[in-house]
Formats: sequence, structure tokens, C-alpha cells
Amino acid sequence: MSDAVVGKVSELGGSHPIKVDLVANGFSYRQPATVRSTSHKMIRLPERANLTRYRGLCHVLRSLIADSQALIFANTTKEALAIARHPAIEALGVKPLHSDMPQSQRDWLLNSFRGRRIRFLVTTDLLSRGIDLPGLQYVILFRPPEEPTAYIHRAGRTGRAGEEGEVITLYDKSDWPMMQKIIEATKQNFDNTNLPTEEELRSHAYAAVATEILSVHQGSWKCLEGIAQDLVAEGRATEVMARIVSLLNTDGQLQPKKSKVSLYSGVPDFTAVMISDFEHSLYPSVDALKSRVPCPLERVRKAEAGWVADVPNASVDYLMKSGAVEAHVLERVPKTFDAEQVKKAKGRGLPWRHARELTKLRAAKNRHKRESRRTAARQGIPFVDHRISRDEWAKTLKPQHVFPLDQLPVLEFPDGKMAVQSYAILRYVATLRPSYGLYPNDPLERLRIDQIMETFADIREKTRVVNVMPEGPTRATAREELLKTVYPFYFDRVQSMIGNYRYSAGDHLTISDLVIDSVLDWMFHVVQLSIRPTILDSYAQLQKIQGLVSANPAVKLWREKREVKAAPA
Repeated sequence: MSDAVVGKVSELGGSHPIKVDLVANGFSYRQPATVRSTSHKMIRLPERANLTRYRGLCHVLRSLIADSQALIFANTTKEALAIARHPAIEALGVKPLHSDMPQSQRDWLLNSFRGRRIRFLVTTDLLSRGIDLPGLQYVILFRPPEEPTAYIHRAGRTGRAGEEGEVITLYDKSDWPMMQKIIEATKQNFDNTNLPTEEELRSHAYAAVATEILSVHQGSWKCLEGIAQDLVAEGRATEVMARIVSLLNTDGQLQPKKSKVSLYSGVPDFTAVMISDFEHSLYPSVDALKSRVPCPLERVRKAEAGWVADVPNASVDYLMKSGAVEAHVLERVPKTFDAEQVKKAKGRGLPWRHARELTKLRAAKNRHKRESRRTAARQGIPFVDHRISRDEWAKTLKPQHVFPLDQLPVLEFPDGKMAVQSYAILRYVATLRPSYGLYPNDPLERLRIDQIMETFADIREKTRVVNVMPEGPTRATAREELLKTVYPFYFDRVQSMIGNYRYSAGDHLTISDLVIDSVLDWMFHVVQLSIRPTILDSYAQLQKIQGLVSANPAVKLWREKREVKAAPA
């Protein structure tokens, strides 16, 4: 409850209200702000090693919490996704849960976590309060939160109902001022330790792999001794053992030794490394990557999980210890993509290459049917925004049957193929990056989205029919029918569909919101029927949705860069 609400309730309660602070928001009390059954641990990371947090988290998940469950907190949705997509962490079964997901997916993940079908869940402050997780023993903070109160709420997910719990926070030198505030606020004793060194982590990884191999029950391997003896006789014992270790080395702590020849290029005195960069957002170009790496990189190429490069043998250890990037020595060479391959790739299953699927979106040079372009902009997908004037369309493109069905908009692919039908294009673009939730997988959510989109498609078509009528009494009568009967009929029903949702189909932005904004904007600024925004005065939900879409940073930036003055319809 906010302080403002508390103040209002206090005024209603009389002249001498008693304030009960359950989380010690003012931190003025002597007693601890977190429960006594919860212990607190800090793990200090090496300086200038932000990406070492991932190794630190792997160490915590594999070594410090035994077979228990853990709730991992990140400070942002982007950070939560990066954690869950890290190869070593993903291999441990870590699943992300954040507010951009559909509610049905969040419910499924939370129920699976409660039912212990998921062991590790990484989330934001979405789960820091108001959620009961019985028996949760560990809470892990990838980095300290921005406020001590957030720490208290996160810590409150464990140690409930008198059960023991532990909160583990990863921090570095830059985080120490906030950790001091947290220690002062919670009035707790924090166990402070350093992250083990690279040598210690490798030693632990070796011990873990050896233990796992030797723990296999005799009944499982005794019958296979004959095959093992044959492999030894063939001189393949070392190869087989290396393959077994590779399968068990899920956290990547056991790094292969540097080779005399690069596994990637075959060049002597170089070692092939992989630099992690999911979606290629950290280092969008080779130059950006080289500016961050403190040693020479040769023969750099993109791969699905990041960048593959050759590093001089003399610089490999320095690169690994610098913490400037997250890197590991390659055991096998992944598929790489040169510039021409990237340009032509269709990108199925590779989020960072989806951008290349939208080579060009061709549309009329006005505000008509902009939702596909806005959807791409909202998801950060670059594309060529080709606006076609009425004269160019009428005199050149349509007579020559350049596009399928002789209509706009058209989506053009790198291989020259084209797709038409605005809502088909819209749904396709919205599914390229599922994490944005613009067209979620849940069937009921899609049904809500589709019914609103089709309703506004009807509104658009009925408006278009009147707009193309010749001037005269018939057109004037039809316009009045739109304003007095058609629009109220549809708007009333859309408002009832939306209900108390923040957006048209739920509590997050979807393509139906972009359609609503696009159709209304077209009606007010392109259609020559003198339709004024005042027709929405009785429809607060539609006004709010227009405002939310217009205020969206990605849409706003795209509009500033690409919007053109509306042409006559």
C-alpha cells in the first residue's frame, strides 16, 4: 500500500492513528525488517566483470543450493530474458517469467513452479509480493535492487511460516553502496564471500563431473563392459571419455585446453572462441564487438548464439579473466553466417535474423493501414518502409500488375517473394518476436484480439464505402448514418469487449491496440468526411488506448522518423 493511501486511511481513522509497518518502510525500528528464519549471503564478483555474474549464478545454482528450488530476481525484463537464454543457465532448466508474457503463460509457469515441475524461475519484481510460494528455500538476486524495500519484498518470498530460507545476492564493487543501504535497512547479518576463482570453479566442475560418472549404478554399466573393452582396444577410450565429460559439462566450467591450431580456421597459434550475444543486441557489428574486447580478434563471424572468432593463444587467458565479454573456448565449430548468408537467410528459429525477413514493406503514402509497420517498429525489427504515392500506384504499378492481387500493403522477402492482405502480414510480423506478446499463443487471447481487429475492419470498410461516394445528398445521408448509428453501435460493443482491461485485449499492448489506433487516426486525418475526434468523447477506453499507443517509445520514435504528411484519400 502506498504512503498516500496510508495517509488517507489515517485521516479517516481519527486523530490518533496507530501505524503498523510490516516491512519497516521507514527503517526506523531496531528489529530486523526481514524474518529471523531467513539467512542472507553476499557473493562478491571480481571487478570489471559484469558478465562474470552469469558464471557466479551457475556456481550458485549448481553448487550452493543442493537439490532445492530457487527464485531468481532480475531488475528488468530484458535482464531476466538474457539470464534464461544463457547457454549454461538454460541447460539447468531456468525458465523466465515476466510481465510481457500473456497471463495464461504466467499462470502455467507459476503453477509448474509451485508443483516443483520447474526448479528454477527467473523473474522481476512481478513476484516480489502478493504471491505465496510455500516451501521455497532460496531466493537469488542477480544484482542488488534499486531500493532497499525491493530487497525486503524479494527476501520475503522465502523463510515463510517459520521455515528456513536463504537469500543470496551477487554484487560487485559498483553495487556496494546499495548493499550497505540494504544491510542498514534490514538490520541483518550478511555472510560475505568472494566468488571462487576460475581455477576453483574448474576444479569444482571437474569434481562434479567425476562424481556424476562414478555415481552410475553398477547394474547400469556392468552389461556394457564388453562394448567399453572393444572401444579401448580400438584406441578410442580417450575420445569416448571426452564425449562423456562434454555431455555432463553443462555449465561450461571445464574449458578445453588451447590448441596449436584454431579449430575454427586451422590457423596456427590461434584458439577458436565463442562470444555470447543473444539476438546480437550487445554488439550489433564487428566493430562494436572489437571495441569491447581487450585483445585482437581475427576472422570474426556471426553464429546463432553470438560471435565466433580466432584469438591469439597468448591472449586467451587474458580474455577469459578480463570479464569484458562472456566467452568460452569452442569444442566444436557452430554454423556461422557471413554477410551474404545473413542477407539472404530466412531466419527460422533465430530471433536476431528475423529482422532480415522484413526486407521491405510497401504501403500507400498516407496513414492507411499502418499497423504492420508499427508492429515491426514496436519489436525493433528494421525494414525498408517504401511509401507509394497515388500517382505512382495508378500510372505504373497497378497497370503492370507488379504486386499480387494488385493491392497494398505488400510485404517483400529477401528472395523476392511477396505477401499481401494487411491482417495476414500484421499477424506474421507480430509472431516474429514472441517475447513482446503482441499476438500471444494463448487461443483465448488470440480470439479477443481477432474479434476486436475484425470489428475495426468492419468500421474501416463501412467508412471507406461512404468516403468514395460522390459528393451529394446520398453521401451526406450516409455520413450522418455513420456518426449517429454505425459508430455508436460498434464503439459500444468494443467498449464492452474491453471491459476493465488496460488495453483492448488484456493488460499489455497487442496488435488489436495498434489496429484501433491506426483506424481511428485514418478516420480523423485521411477520410474526407469531417469526422472529428470528439466522436470518442463517450468512449474513454478507446481514447486511453490511442494515448497509450501514441506514447509507446518505439512507436513514437518510428513516427518521428518515418511518418509523412497524409495524402488525399
